[in-house]
Amino acid sequence: MLKQLLVIVEYDEKIIVARHYWSIFRYRL
Repeated sequence: MLKQLLVIVEYDEKIIVARHYWSIFRYRL
């Protein structure tokens, strides 16, 4: 149970980071 929660949190962090880089990439275009 706890392991699943950690996986979800890690996945969520990756989405936040990806979104951050995507906004920078779009801005530079």
